[in-house]
Amino acid sequence: KIGTVEELQGQERKIIILSTVRSTDICVNDEAEKYLGFIAQPKRVNVAFTRAQYLLIILGNPHVLCLDAMWRDALKHVISNDNYIGCDLPPELIED
Repeated sequence: KIGTVEELQGQERKIIILSTVRSTDICVNDEAEKYLGFIAQPKRVNVAFTRAQYLLIILGNPHVLCLDAMWRDALKHVISNDNYIGCDLPPELIED
Protein backbone atom coordinates (compact mmCIF):
# COMPACT_ATOMS: atom_id res chain seq x y z
CA LYS A 1 0.00 0.00 0.00
CA ILE A 2 1.27 3.45 -0.86
CA GLY A 3 -0.06 6.40 1.07
CA THR A 4 0.55 9.36 3.29
CA VAL A 5 1.50 9.14 6.94
CA GLU A 6 -2.07 10.02 7.88
CA GLU A 7 -3.36 6.96 6.04
CA LEU A 8 -1.25 4.74 8.33
CA GLN A 9 -2.62 6.19 11.57
CA GLY A 10 -3.84 3.32 13.73
CA GLN A 11 -2.47 0.68 11.35
CA GLU A 12 0.65 -1.47 11.28
CA ARG A 13 2.53 -3.02 8.39
CA LYS A 14 5.28 -5.64 8.44
CA ILE A 15 7.62 -3.36 6.50
CA ILE A 16 7.44 0.39 6.00
CA ILE A 17 9.47 2.31 3.43
CA LEU A 18 9.44 5.99 4.34
CA SER A 19 10.54 8.43 1.68
CA THR A 20 11.82 11.74 3.01
CA VAL A 21 13.35 12.67 -0.32
CA ARG A 22 12.99 16.38 -0.80
CA SER A 23 16.56 17.25 -1.55
CA THR A 24 17.70 20.06 -3.75
CA ASP A 25 20.72 22.30 -3.36
CA ILE A 26 18.49 24.97 -1.85
CA CYS A 27 17.52 22.63 1.00
CA VAL A 28 21.07 22.42 2.26
CA ASN A 29 21.88 26.08 1.76
CA ASP A 30 18.66 27.72 2.96
CA GLU A 31 16.18 27.40 5.81
CA ALA A 32 15.70 23.68 6.39
CA GLU A 33 12.29 23.94 8.05
CA LYS A 34 10.85 25.72 5.04
CA TYR A 35 11.71 22.77 2.81
CA LEU A 36 11.40 19.77 5.12
CA GLY A 37 7.61 19.94 5.23
CA PHE A 38 5.88 17.10 7.11
CA ILE A 39 9.16 15.39 7.94
CA ALA A 40 9.93 18.21 10.38
CA GLN A 41 6.70 17.60 12.33
CA PRO A 42 7.44 15.31 15.31
CA LYS A 43 3.92 13.86 15.61
CA ARG A 44 3.82 12.82 11.96
CA VAL A 45 7.33 11.39 12.10
CA ASN A 46 6.35 9.43 15.22
CA VAL A 47 3.44 7.86 13.34
CA ALA A 48 5.72 6.99 10.42
CA PHE A 49 8.39 5.47 12.71
CA THR A 50 5.99 3.38 14.78
CA ARG A 51 3.90 1.69 12.06
CA ALA A 52 6.49 -0.95 11.08
CA GLN A 53 6.29 -4.31 12.83
CA TYR A 54 9.61 -5.73 11.59
CA LEU A 55 11.51 -3.29 9.37
CA LEU A 56 11.58 0.45 8.74
CA ILE A 57 13.53 1.67 5.73
CA ILE A 58 14.05 5.41 5.46
CA LEU A 59 15.06 6.96 2.15
CA GLY A 60 16.49 10.44 2.41
CA ASN A 61 19.41 12.78 2.22
CA PRO A 62 21.30 12.86 5.54
CA HIS A 63 22.81 16.23 4.59
CA VAL A 64 19.30 17.70 4.56
CA LEU A 65 17.78 15.65 7.38
CA CYS A 66 20.55 16.46 9.88
CA LEU A 67 19.58 20.13 9.70
CA ASP A 68 16.64 19.18 11.91
CA ALA A 69 17.49 18.22 15.54
CA MET A 70 14.96 15.36 15.68
CA TRP A 71 16.31 13.80 12.47
CA ARG A 72 19.92 14.39 13.55
CA ASP A 73 19.23 12.34 16.71
CA ALA A 74 17.49 9.61 14.69
CA LEU A 75 20.39 9.44 12.25
CA LYS A 76 22.93 9.25 15.07
CA HIS A 77 20.96 6.36 16.56
CA VAL A 78 20.87 4.49 13.24
CA ILE A 79 24.58 5.10 12.65
CA SER A 80 25.58 4.04 16.17
CA ASN A 81 23.69 0.77 15.70
CA ASP A 82 25.47 0.15 12.39
CA ASN A 83 22.22 0.31 10.42
CA TYR A 84 23.13 3.11 8.01
CA ILE A 85 23.66 2.41 4.31
CA GLY A 86 24.12 5.25 1.90
CA CYS A 87 26.15 8.22 0.83
CA ASP A 88 28.96 9.81 2.80
CA LEU A 89 27.69 11.39 6.00
CA PRO A 90 27.93 15.05 6.93
CA PRO A 91 30.70 15.80 9.47
CA GLU A 92 28.24 16.52 12.32
CA LEU A 93 27.03 12.91 12.18
CA ILE A 94 30.44 11.27 12.21
CA GLU A 95 31.62 10.30 15.69
CA ASP A 96 35.32 10.59 16.42
